[in-house]
Amino acid sequence: MKSWHRFYDPETGRYISADPLGIEAGLNFYKYVNNNPLTNFDSNGLMCITLGSFTIGKRKVLMSSSLVDISYILWAYRSRPYLNPSIVFPGTKVPNPSGIITNAKYRAIISCTARRTMTYEDKYNIYGTKIRFGICFSECQGSYFWDDSQEVLRGTDTDVRKEKDQVQTEFPSVHAHGLIPCTQWVNRLNSKG
Repeated sequence: MKSWHRFYDPETGRYISADPLGIEAGLNFYKYVNNNPLTNFDSNGLMCITLGSFTIGKRKVLMSSSLVDISYILWAYRSRPYLNPSIVFPGTKVPNPSGIITNAKYRAIISCTARRTMTYEDKYNIYGTKIRFGICFSECQGSYFWDDSQEVLRGTDTDVRKEKDQVQTEFPSVHAHGLIPCTQWVNRLNSKG
């Protein structure tokens, strides 16, 4: 069935040729009388006009999150005397944050606490609601206004987020005071990234 400017399919209630107004008529080039053929008529195929559109709202949707950095700072340390030096014999290799020391005896148990900061990069898509409005001219009802809406992508955004927690370790040390071995332990953690 042909109207003045386009071919219309009455079984589907849609045009089978595109709207000659193109994108000005909306994103759907084939709709008939704003997708309401039960009450509206458009005998020449040019009766609905889009007057304008605007986008409202911002809804953020997380698309990805990635860990970009880990850092450590010394938070607390303490030392207590090592109570069983007899198990260390001459020539025994003694583990220590500063390396391996031979022929040494443990002097203290060192407890170290470090504050860990993990930095994440979060990427978002930002969506809004696009509202279009216009006017239609019906042979039976005269003129009337119409509007429709759809969700559209407005842009993207990136946020940096930090999470903090604590990590702890405890080890025998040849140092009587905990500051030096704990600082060396934190430096090793930072060098591992």
